[in-house]
Amino acid sequence: MPPTHMALADAFAELLAQPSLSPGIGFRARRVAGMEAHRIGVSPAGSPALLISALAPESQRRPPPMELEHLSIQYHASCRLVGDDGSSSEEPFTVLQLDGVDGALVDHFLRVGATVLTLLGPQPRLSEVEGAIGAFVELFRALGLPPRKSVQGLWAEVFVAANASDPAVLVTAWHATPEDRYDFHAGGQRLEVKSVGGRARRHRFSFEQLQPPPDTSVMIASVFVERTGGGLSLRSLLDRLSTRLAGHPHLQLRAEQVVSSTLGQALPHAVSAAFDAELAAHSLTFYPHHEVPRLLSLPTGVTDVTFTADLSGSTAAEPSALSTGLFAASRPRPTG
Repeated sequence: MPPTHMALADAFAELLAQPSLSPGIGFRARRVAGMEAHRIGVSPAGSPALLISALAPESQRRPPPMELEHLSIQYHASCRLVGDDGSSSEEPFTVLQLDGVDGALVDHFLRVGATVLTLLGPQPRLSEVEGAIGAFVELFRALGLPPRKSVQGLWAEVFVAANASDPAVLVTAWHATPEDRYDFHAGGQRLEVKSVGGRARRHRFSFEQLQPPPDTSVMIASVFVERTGGGLSLRSLLDRLSTRLAGHPHLQLRAEQVVSSTLGQALPHAVSAAFDAELAAHSLTFYPHHEVPRLLSLPTGVTDVTFTADLSGSTAAEPSALSTGLFAASRPRPTG
């Protein structure tokens, strides 16, 4: 059974409750349930570490150590481990260690770590470990960048994906970068999610979004998103999406990558932002792009035009328009 975030978090909390080790001793560590070759550890400073066991290197080449703002990595390093009973051993591991004890960062580290371990399996090769850690590194590098979208807008995207008939299709189609023109794209279909904090369907569009290339269909998913303390947090919504992606760890990791690259340095604390999920579900409506009031052309020399369009008088998409490909996958799954 693959490790879960909660299993790693519980093990880390239990290790943290034990007496601290002296600096330079190594890690208090225990085996990861279900993948006993790997370890979850705590440093003398109280920060979490993942100790990944890999098959012997295919050659003498080892990637060099890395030091990031929040993360340090050593490949196939000799580590001293102290068990629950006080016994110690020395074994080679690839070490991913969080540099810090901030609760939100610890939670993020353990969540992504559980996905990486699931992706690697119980006996990965060092080359496989290197590839998975590359994705891990990019996630943490993003934490040093400014946010590229509001948490409200991202929450709406995750909401559509988490409640979709086929979330795997949506996560595969999710934008590679936050600067992409549409939120989801697959083949000749594009899906753009627009959220608004009030109860009127007034959304911002760029001129180009509503002028797609020939043979391309664009659907607008309009949703009311209101912030509320008793609502569904972005973190809980991501957990829901991850659960629905069970068995697809590469897609679970992709979802985390999109969220990290979008929220950047705001992520550790933005994930606690909560919104009214019932209102969002009730209000979610799809519109063909040609139903959106828009400009049909621009004067010569005018570019980069954005505008607000009111969809209150627009006609929602017929079920037949949401019957294939990306659009069919994005339809909310039946509840109850």
